[in-house]
Amino acid sequence: MSPGLPDPKAILTRYLEAPIALFRANHACFGELLERVENAFERVFTLKHPALPDLPPLGVGQVVFLQTEHAFAHLEQIRQTRERHGV
Repeated sequence: MSPGLPDPKAILTRYLEAPIALFRANHACFGELLERVENAFERVFTLKHPALPDLPPLGVGQVVFLQTEHAFAHLEQIRQTRERHGV
């Protein structure tokens, strides 16, 4: 470690706190939706976004699947980064 520079391991550890909290909050939000809304997993909705005007309707199940894949991709990035830095 260079004099005057923060420890990369400490930065990496602190950096992970916010994304993990976001993942947990998202998981809790979808879990509550699936528990409280009847047939939530089978429901369909349409997202409106000016940059993506032609989005097709999505099923809640599709969104849960896509978010799960996305989360696993980030977890793999985190695992590789931790391994690279010996954390």
